Amino acid sequence: MKKGRRVKAVSRTQKPQSLKNFGDRLRQLRKQAGYSSQLGFAYENGFNPPQYNKWERGEDIKLSNITRLCQALNISLASFFEPFDQL
Repeated sequence: MKKGRRVKAVSRTQKPQSLKNFGDRLRQLRKQAGYSSQLGFAYENGFNPPQYNKWERGEDIKLSNITRLCQALNISLASFFEPFDQL
């Protein structure tokens, strides 16, 4: 790092915008699949409801869970992330 230049640290409580976008996309796809509630979707597809709620709020998620979500929504990983290409 060059002298006199500071790098802004990201707060642990501040979520990256990409995670917020992920949660928004997940919510959109759940509703498009016909699930009006997080609870109904989580129970019907074998997800822990409080954990699922965290994902829609933009909490961190493992790739294996993203894969399971895509299977439950009957879409490909590429389809899930397609809108992110335009950001």
